[in-house]
Amino acid sequence: YRLNDYNKTINNFSRTGVWQNVDIQVKELKDSTDKLDMIVRLVPAKKYGFEANIETSYSANTNANNASVANAGNLLGFSANLSLQNRNVAKRAVKMTHALRAGVELNLNARPSSGSFINSNELSYTNTISIPKLLWPFRWLDERKLSSDQTFFSTGVSNTNRIGLFKLNSLSFAMGYEFNFSPNQSLTIKPINIEYSNLYDRTPSFDSTLEANPYLRYSFNTALVIGSTVGYSLTTINPKHLNRVNSFKVNLEESGALLYFAFPLDKLGFLNKD
Repeated sequence: YRLNDYNKTINNFSRTGVWQNVDIQVKELKDSTDKLDMIVRLVPAKKYGFEANIETSYSANTNANNASVANAGNLLGFSANLSLQNRNVAKRAVKMTHALRAGVELNLNARPSSGSFINSNELSYTNTISIPKLLWPFRWLDERKLSSDQTFFSTGVSNTNRIGLFKLNSLSFAMGYEFNFSPNQSLTIKPINIEYSNLYDRTPSFDSTLEANPYLRYSFNTALVIGSTVGYSLTTINPKHLNRVNSFKVNLEESGALLYFAFPLDKLGFLNKD
């Protein structure tokens, strides 16, 4: 019996999200030496969870050049977020979350009857699957040494309509692993991180803005990005000031390098050297 194993067991049951209440009762056996009965009491949580919230934002834009007059001014935004979660898919504590987001941005400097009153609108959907164990290639790790771990898959699609400028469709997919060495120390690895954006219906005013600001061309274009990310976070409490929390986070990201060295497209004939 080790207190550390006892605490990890309770924490792992709680982190799955399947159980509403977790309790382990320790009972010493009277007729034996150095033996205990561990009575685990679990109260199931509701299988489905639903969340809804509304967000608002306000920004004042004083940069009204001739290329973006229709989209400059005081902007007021509203967005609604809906989320539905299945906490126990296939009765294996696998969590699946469906998240829907819809938003609209209004130009307060324009009249409601004008075509420029609605500045932009957005609609997006995200699906996240979380499996409470490590899959290949980390199945060889001793998970008992970790506070908790999970494998996750995330897929998202979105459509943004910047009225008078452009329309943008986005698609993303990520697959990764999360290692929690302790309640305050975690490592996240995404070996697969794919993002695709399709920019279309560009207006002449938007094209003139890109011509005047060449550095914006890399932010607004049609692109496919395949890469990997690694993130580490550590949170500690100041021993001299218990109400102060110190946080350290670092993220590393690469895009295309590993894929290029593994499958050099120019050598395979996919790139036109001319």
